[in-house]
Amino acid sequence: MATATRSATPRAKAAAPAPAPLVNYPGPAFAIGADGGAAALNPAGGDLLAELAALRDPALADWTRRARQGARAQAAIDFDTLRLPGAEGERELEVTLVPAGAAGGLFVLCRDVTFERNLRAALIDSRQRYKDLVEISSDFVWETDAAGTLIFVSPSGALGYGADALVGQRADGLIAEGVDQEHPSPFAARTPQDRVVLWLKRRDGEAACVEVTALPLVDEGGDWRGARGICRDVTVERARDAELARRRHRAQLNAFILRSIWDEVDPDKVLPSAAAAVARAVSAAGCQIYWFRGMPRLMPAAEAGAAIDGKLVDGVLAGIAAATKPVAHKVEGWQILAMPTRYRRAVNGALCAFRAADGQPWSEEDRDLLADAAGQIGVALEQVASHAALRSLSRTDALTGLLNRRAFFEEVRLRLGRQGERPRPGVLIYVDLDNFKLVNDRFGHQRGDAALKAVAEILSGSARAGDLVARLGGDEFALWLDGADAPGAAAKARLLLERAAALAEFSGDAERRLGFSIGIAPHAAGADEAIEALVARADAAMYAAKQRGKGGFALIGPDGGTAS
Repeated sequence: MATATRSATPRAKAAAPAPAPLVNYPGPAFAIGADGGAAALNPAGGDLLAELAALRDPALADWTRRARQGARAQAAIDFDTLRLPGAEGERELEVTLVPAGAAGGLFVLCRDVTFERNLRAALIDSRQRYKDLVEISSDFVWETDAAGTLIFVSPSGALGYGADALVGQRADGLIAEGVDQEHPSPFAARTPQDRVVLWLKRRDGEAACVEVTALPLVDEGGDWRGARGICRDVTVERARDAELARRRHRAQLNAFILRSIWDEVDPDKVLPSAAAAVARAVSAAGCQIYWFRGMPRLMPAAEAGAAIDGKLVDGVLAGIAAATKPVAHKVEGWQILAMPTRYRRAVNGALCAFRAADGQPWSEEDRDLLADAAGQIGVALEQVASHAALRSLSRTDALTGLLNRRAFFEEVRLRLGRQGERPRPGVLIYVDLDNFKLVNDRFGHQRGDAALKAVAEILSGSARAGDLVARLGGDEFALWLDGADAPGAAAKARLLLERAAALAEFSGDAERRLGFSIGIAPHAAGADEAIEALVARADAAMYAAKQRGKGGFALIGPDGGTAS
């Protein structure tokens, strides 16, 4: 670098014309005579001499000294370097010093190498930058020859192997086995490949998912001689993306199950809809939902899809209450996945999905979905049970537990409405208590309530499966005898009158005993008779029985005829 040191300079005298080689020299050139003066120079050389003199550069003093010393200091051509300040940065000149002869003198030839120096530095920097970018953007760089052998691998190695262990090995030996590869091997790329996915095997045997960019290599004759590329390990990213996709899919299926449960308007269809949604979500052949519903053991609540023998499920359900995650079983041609349902941490049912035994095994996603669904269905079971209880309360008499007036006539109306499908006869029976007021007047309403409960037991105990029994209000009761005719109804009335003798203990007066007055209105199979007309006949028959002296029955047929 130029420095401001004190030194001798060539004497200021008219320089001799420069020899032709100096004039034509492309850079600064001048001669220093044996006396230390500038003997010859070209224009650029004169400018350089002036610049060196102004800077008091020690190189000029050194050259002058050597020129004066003659042959003693000029044994051969010598080289030097000048670094001078410039408006656009430091300049660098390469200097060649040529002895002028034995008497002394020196030719100084300079060449500006600033551009070459900057270009070289830029290339070095570019190479380093490229190396750094490659290293941070990829896990390893590689090159293969025409035989598919690795001839270069990043110094840091790859996949747990050192570079020395990989170079010389077949590149395809790194490709993981038993994995469906999406693309052909990029190690033998004949065309450019951009970020293709490849599964390789690590040194520890685990599979690694890498993203590969590769280019084919060809020689001067255009023949393929191998490939070169970079690999970036994306195993973690792939796993993360797969987990996110799985969670999104699981959330979508959970939302589908939830909508199936909560968008269902009819409470009676909530559980069947839920079972169908779960079966679809886990790709099951069928699904069953169980609940306790006041029973000591789990009972079927809803099902969807293929049917399965309940006895096969019983063994699965036997120990399900203690399970905290889905339990898989294989039984007689089926694989069952079961999970208890809970409400406020208490087991209130179970959820079972099933597939054929030779079908796809249950995956972790299937198990997670079933566990999520069980949580929702546990709440749904409680709500359906609560709704059923409320509906039962709205349809039953609070004192006796029999159907109330509204529910009774709704059911009778439904049965009459089905006459077009399966015509069946039926009988409507009205029962009115005789002398009930005396019970309340003498013993109080508590005793009267006990009497009404006793009546309910007599009527319920005399009904068959399919018959309806109701308390219409006060001391009025009713029965619907499904499929019965007039003779059968008369026999039922006589049975009721016999059993009514048990009410004697509730009587308020020995002379006016508590008993029944019964009115009967038969309905012929397929008859087009409104329920209002049927009720009117039964009511009229009951009053006819009372007018005959109580404790008996009367029957009024569709034609208005009476019988007793």
